[in-house]
Amino acid sequence: MRARTAAVAAVLVAALAPAVASAAAPRVVTIADPSANRAPSQSFTAGCADMSQSVDSNQACDSVAIPDFNAARAAEGVKNLVLPDDFDSLSVPAQLLAITDLERVDRGLPPVPGLSSRLNGLAQQGANAGQDPPFPNPFDGTSARSNWADGNSVLYAAYRWMYDDGAGSGNSECVQGTEDGCWGHRHTILDSYDAPMVMGAAFAAGSGGSITEEIVGGDSTDAVDQTPTWATISGTLSYGVSPDHVSLSTDVGTSKTATVTATSAGGSGHLEVGFESGAPTWSVSPNECDLVDNGSCTFVLTFAPSARGHVPGVLTVSDGTTVRTAALSGAGFTPQVALVVTTGSVVKGHALTIHGVVTANPTNDELAHRKVALQRKPAGGSWKTIGSDVSSGRGKVGYRLFPTHTAKYRLEVIGTGGSVQAKSAAAKVRVA
Repeated sequence: MRARTAAVAAVLVAALAPAVASAAAPRVVTIADPSANRAPSQSFTAGCADMSQSVDSNQACDSVAIPDFNAARAAEGVKNLVLPDDFDSLSVPAQLLAITDLERVDRGLPPVPGLSSRLNGLAQQGANAGQDPPFPNPFDGTSARSNWADGNSVLYAAYRWMYDDGAGSGNSECVQGTEDGCWGHRHTILDSYDAPMVMGAAFAAGSGGSITEEIVGGDSTDAVDQTPTWATISGTLSYGVSPDHVSLSTDVGTSKTATVTATSAGGSGHLEVGFESGAPTWSVSPNECDLVDNGSCTFVLTFAPSARGHVPGVLTVSDGTTVRTAALSGAGFTPQVALVVTTGSVVKGHALTIHGVVTANPTNDELAHRKVALQRKPAGGSWKTIGSDVSSGRGKVGYRLFPTHTAKYRLEVIGTGGSVQAKSAAAKVRVA
């Protein structure tokens, strides 16, 4: 990150791990900084850090990036991120313009109108060199700032600039949390620039990728001469649906719910909600909504399996022109329990340990907090419950006994109302 004002001639540049640069600058940002960093999730990093620039790769990155953006934005009271309809097919400079302006306009700041070919050229110099781009010389603006990040993903770079740039992040200008460089990359995006504003952005593919942007305020020389402009990009914004994938699992005969939110990117309209597949095991309420300008609608999804197995589906949200979807993954299961005894024979009065594990059939996930009864059947007798426990977070239960007679043992998973949901195989233990 580099910054400049009309009164500042020198620029300080320092390394910022992972390979991002930062510098001090007078702060003229009116938007509050986050109270703490929010590091990208593991799925976000894995899905975007080493991606290619193909449309498919961009789409895969979107699916893991947007939940992180939305969580970070929600913490600041900012609405969900809605990307332009054609975001994944835009060039990197256009994507940088789009995400920069979305972070600005969703906080009530004016957008940067567009890109300048001269500033794009300077940004390209920085990207090629793996560092912040140079500013115009002579400098004809009132202020300017720039960002640089390694990698191939615009969303990954923008997230680190916006939400993981304070004390405790990789920002080397913010070691103590008190320097002007704290949240400096974020300030580049959210600065209160004088009009006219113009932006340069670039990408270099070598050495793992290199992404740069710079914004100049009060620019009397550079003009917006590249397409698409923000006006064009914003024209493709309609509404977004988040999350775009919902996964639920529950016992057969029960139900589990999740919420899906449709967020306006500007404008209003009537939304109809339904299923391309998955109904009636999947249901939604309400099934329509009047979406107001910059508002949102929340829909409750319910997964209620009547049989064991996987039930995929696709939720559809339509305004009559644009259709958004969310992939649904459901698993209906029944509990199963396995019994393990430490030995098949024991001396009278000595300790016997019995273990059990409660899992889901067919997913094999551990089932926590399930009531498990231990039963014993002596020779010539009937099954009787001699103890009960609740399975741990890993589905495990354990019993320690001191048997005096040969008997068989088994475990039963007890459901609501005392019904037996599953029984283990029996194991015989001889007592000598």
